[in-house]
Amino acid sequence: MDSPNNQAICMAHPSEAQTQHTPPVIWSVAGSDSSGGAGIQADIKTAHDFAVHGATIITAITAQNSLGVSHLDVVSEQSFTQQLASLTEDIPPKVIKVGLLASVAQVNTLATLILKFWDTGSGLQPRPFVVLDPVQVASTGDVMAGKEVTEAIKNTLLPLVDLLTPNLVELAVLSGIACEDLSGQKLAVDFLINKGCKGILVKGGHGNSQYAIDKYYGPERSFSMGSLRQNSLHTHGTGCTLASAISAAIAKGYLLDDALVIAKAYINQGIRLSYPLGQGTGPVAHGGWPEQAADFPYITTTEDLTPKEHEEQLGFLPCNKQWLGLYPVVPNVKWLTLLLQAGVKTIQLRVKDPAAKDLESQVYEAVALGRAYQAQVFINDYWQLAIKYQAYGVHLGQEDLLLADLPSIKAAGLRLGISTHGYHELLIAKQLKPTYIALGHIFPTQTKQMPSNPQGLNNLKRHVNLCEGAATVAIGGISEQRVKAVQQTSVDGIAMVSAILQAPNWQAVTKKLLKQLLPTATNNVIEVAQP
Repeated sequence: MDSPNNQAICMAHPSEAQTQHTPPVIWSVAGSDSSGGAGIQADIKTAHDFAVHGATIITAITAQNSLGVSHLDVVSEQSFTQQLASLTEDIPPKVIKVGLLASVAQVNTLATLILKFWDTGSGLQPRPFVVLDPVQVASTGDVMAGKEVTEAIKNTLLPLVDLLTPNLVELAVLSGIACEDLSGQKLAVDFLINKGCKGILVKGGHGNSQYAIDKYYGPERSFSMGSLRQNSLHTHGTGCTLASAISAAIAKGYLLDDALVIAKAYINQGIRLSYPLGQGTGPVAHGGWPEQAADFPYITTTEDLTPKEHEEQLGFLPCNKQWLGLYPVVPNVKWLTLLLQAGVKTIQLRVKDPAAKDLESQVYEAVALGRAYQAQVFINDYWQLAIKYQAYGVHLGQEDLLLADLPSIKAAGLRLGISTHGYHELLIAKQLKPTYIALGHIFPTQTKQMPSNPQGLNNLKRHVNLCEGAATVAIGGISEQRVKAVQQTSVDGIAMVSAILQAPNWQAVTKKLLKQLLPTATNNVIEVAQP
């Protein structure tokens, strides 16, 4: 299977030309930080970096600097309510990012508004995704909200929250459970999820280990994101910035798993670029969309493992990168035979029906044909049969990675290709050091129903760069007319399905593609009937 193991969020697709259209809107409900490092100010900077429009609802005016918070004024109930009403009337959000709530009245008013979004009869747009960064205690140790507000959040707002982003201190305050070890943290998480919160990202910035490990707990699964802890004292605003980065990515249409990874990389970049300001803790920097591979985290699904324990991971044999240029994916041996005869040097057999009576014989024939034509033939999904008949390689989707015996595939000397559908899956694949990483789907495709959004050319280029030289293949909706643009992203290969299999003259199309993508191949397209 190639379906991604992600939670889908029904938002607009990531835009290829965001500046030409009205950007998605996020609301920041937060306090104003006079030092410019956190709160509303950090959220606006983050929104700008992510090319979304940040509208603001100010909950409190703080007087603070790098040394701490010296004063906090809660805005009037009328002012808070009117800010929400004004935006609701004219500029509704894709995502609401909530930071400091300074009074019980603010909690209740915001919860009432979110419930109106839920009410299909209210006339409002479908309800926004809600991210809550529970600012109970500032990074300087200053108490920002009292016990009454905390109780109101737990009982009134938490059931309406899609993602909660507490640090360890905030997790303990909200749950009333000590979070000094993993078992305590898990008890606290379970308590808050039972309160109705949909998912929780526990930030590990306050930990003492070599790694800063953030743990996501969702309704279906959990995973950790680990990065080496950076030697910087200037981390003011990291919590606000992380939550607003997640919100901005979701507003742009990224799946939640991808939004978490992107935001983690954005924070790592921000800490790396942070600067001193004043006499105390300087602010995290806002350095634009994260591009450097070193800023992206290591993904694990087992909470008590650190990235260091995975350094000696698998690693599969390489393939001939030059032969990846044109990579057809075919449904049967008949097509595989014709395209090998035509000069194709890399091809995948994808038999969709695992109950097909001739499945094993097709795998056997495909392996034999690969040897006869000295080609790189990958078997999709059926890794046991691929091992049995000593195939050149096997291709797996993300769900199959959880079931396949990867050490056995490696021990058998098979190459491995892995499907990915975004940042999160790309990082998982990259950690396994496969033969190649398939990046998709690039454009809308008619060959299968995809739960993820099209990645587009901008993301494809970013993903190729993140692979750091590992072999890459673009797949999904790539027509003959789009080949040149896809090539310009520096991807190694282009997987083709409908462009060849549904072409009125597949021989001519294949010959042209071979000349364009595999110029060293023998272009001996034979004149045979359409299969």
